Amino acid sequence: MRPISWPRLAKKRAGDGDRRLSLPDKSLLLEQMEAFQKSICAQILPLVNRACFEYTIRAAYEKELSAISPGLSSARVCIFAFMALSSFFAGQPHLDKIVTADEYAREAQDLLPEMLNESVTLDGLQALTMLATSGDMLSIELMLSTATRFVFHLQGNVYPEDIEDDPLRAKMQVRNLFWICFILDKIFSLRTGLQPFVDVMNCDLTLPRMQSVNSQLESLQPFYPQHNHTMFLTLIRLCLIQSKIYHGLYSFSAQRQSDADLLATIRSLDIALDEWRSSVPTFTGLSIHNENRMADFLFEMQYHYCMAAIHQTSSRCTAWVRNQDTRAAGSSLALSVAASRSVLRKFLESDPQREGQFLLFCLPELSTSAIHLFSNILMSPLEDRSDTDLSLMRVVLEHIRKHIRGQTTTTFIAQVRLVEEFMGDLYHLGEKAILKARRENLPEFGNVRRSLTTPTTGGNPPSQPPRPSGSSSSSTTGTCPQRRTTPTLRRRSPVVEKHGGVVLNGHDHCLAHFYNNNTNFILAGGAGYPEVGDCNYGVHLGPYTKWLGANSQSAANGFVTMDITREEVNVEYYARDMKFDGGDLYPVKNDMTPSYSFKIKTHAR
Repeated sequence: MRPISWPRLAKKRAGDGDRRLSLPDKSLLLEQMEAFQKSICAQILPLVNRACFEYTIRAAYEKELSAISPGLSSARVCIFAFMALSSFFAGQPHLDKIVTADEYAREAQDLLPEMLNESVTLDGLQALTMLATSGDMLSIELMLSTATRFVFHLQGNVYPEDIEDDPLRAKMQVRNLFWICFILDKIFSLRTGLQPFVDVMNCDLTLPRMQSVNSQLESLQPFYPQHNHTMFLTLIRLCLIQSKIYHGLYSFSAQRQSDADLLATIRSLDIALDEWRSSVPTFTGLSIHNENRMADFLFEMQYHYCMAAIHQTSSRCTAWVRNQDTRAAGSSLALSVAASRSVLRKFLESDPQREGQFLLFCLPELSTSAIHLFSNILMSPLEDRSDTDLSLMRVVLEHIRKHIRGQTTTTFIAQVRLVEEFMGDLYHLGEKAILKARRENLPEFGNVRRSLTTPTTGGNPPSQPPRPSGSSSSSTTGTCPQRRTTPTLRRRSPVVEKHGGVVLNGHDHCLAHFYNNNTNFILAGGAGYPEVGDCNYGVHLGPYTKWLGANSQSAANGFVTMDITREEVNVEYYARDMKFDGGDLYPVKNDMTPSYSFKIKTHAR
């Protein structure tokens, strides 16, 4: 079994050796802190407490240890992890002194063994949580699992008491970090299908209290005076639903529930998700920060992603597997596909110049949505929506490529390239599936002619049509071999059948009428060059063959008329000049009478 390989952080250059990266200049660190506090990332995920972080700075720069920051290595790792995070999400491009987020993250990871030799600290928990917000998938999983153990050791899974005796809000910061670990864990589990690290049975899920009427924060210490952490609470409530989605639909036990239980779970989660959405405020109009529109963007994308994750599980229903047109389960699956379209369309609203770094939070959602659309294309390649979905996948793929910027980390670029390649493969396979289905269901009529003239048992059709009587060349007669059923009947376009249409073929060298699956097939190609082989030598194969303008020796010339009124379509065949040695099947004297006719009274739908 091959090991799973993920894009990883680039190793140090060969000439670097064991050289350590120096701590950033303190003034630069404070500028980054100021920029980060104003960023949308700080509002959504309160990763750092400014008051507590002052003690971290003293420990790292001045080796002044304290109860808040008791470990030197933990403090240094926390500084580097913060610089990696802030450089990516709130970087200041005009600062020449800033080092890339990759180098800061690499240095933080290199110092992790030293940090783990110290006791479990708030600095260590903050560092691990910040490193778990970005990077390659395997590193995120390892950082998140370690951060989860740290937060349980620090009792962040229990709502803190005696908050008044904690002027620095250190206990509340641990509690905030518990919720951030919870958020990352539930998002990661739903994306990957892997078992979550945080067991809700061992957690106090009391939600944080928000800003009170008199504008005094009851429990959450804000980063910035304008912040009240409404985004943070909104995300927590969403991830509580995501936790239920995983346990109710994707866990080991959930995949073995009955159809009735599965559909009941889907309905319950659908209601819970809609209730969450109705409670989400519009953040763009509530803040002075222009980038707050990103919160609306992310929450809207997550809503559609969760909707797809809920309803796509209806494909497990036995009734759906047996009949892919069942009303209840099929409609649920249609909701999943529609939600996936909404995810991709919402992504197209993002601005790569201002919000490019947030693509990191969307890559798995984009991949999953593309898979849903691709699967739907395979199920219904001839539907009109398949072309639209394919075009949507192409436009999204082009939009992803616009999000690579100069300051972008190498790990981020590697992940984008991986998703870009994967979605490109889905697009090309979907395109081929549609083309293949069209070839099979709407074949070139010349191919139909060849299939009609190919015998299944012995005998070869004549290479030339029989000559009229009196010709110097004699015609050969014999028993008529059995022929294959034309694929036009078995592989007709489902669009025609769906809308009650009529297939009219004027290319085949035959006059004929076939009727199959409530669809009329009219061959009107007898004019000029009829071929007995194209008319199956006059043999009616199967009940769908209503009339053939041929016998075993010759095919009729002629034409077809269609008299169309509101009530009906009157189809008449006029077959003529079918002379051969010893006979004339449709003599000229019968010109005024159709050789065959039928009426279509069913209206198109």
